[in-house]
Amino acid sequence: MAWSHLATHVTTKEIKVGYLARVEGEGSLYLKFEGNQVKDVQLKIFEPPRFFEGFLCGRAFTEVTDITARICGICPVAYQMSSAHAMEDACGLIVSEPIAQMRRLLYCAEFSGSQIGGGERVRNHRSAAWMSISQA
Repeated sequence: MAWSHLATHVTTKEIKVGYLARVEGEGSLYLKFEGNQVKDVQLKIFEPPRFFEGFLCGRAFTEVTDITARICGICPVAYQMSSAHAMEDACGLIVSEPIAQMRRLLYCAEFSGSQIGGGERVRNHRSAAWMSISQA
């Protein structure tokens, strides 16, 4: 019996995720299937300008780390430390090893705090190191 007269029907399915959370900036995902085969995948991550630099104009240098810590609610320590490093570089300062180690501990505490507790995080970056360690 000849099967050539049967038409092959391929189902096309598309999945579009218009908004992705927990990425740097914002993102979207597009998947296209033909049958069981993935034919196209597009992941788009974009960071719209936030213009935080404008908030720093006319401010005292002592305010910079507190302002930049508010750029991101997920990773305030990263922005806080970046601004501290920038000011130290501008002034030619080199921090001592104990300070560098304490900063590393704070980074690790922020990361751990965002991973432990079923999504509950420590939001106060000033106490994140101590609270994250005591909850672990």
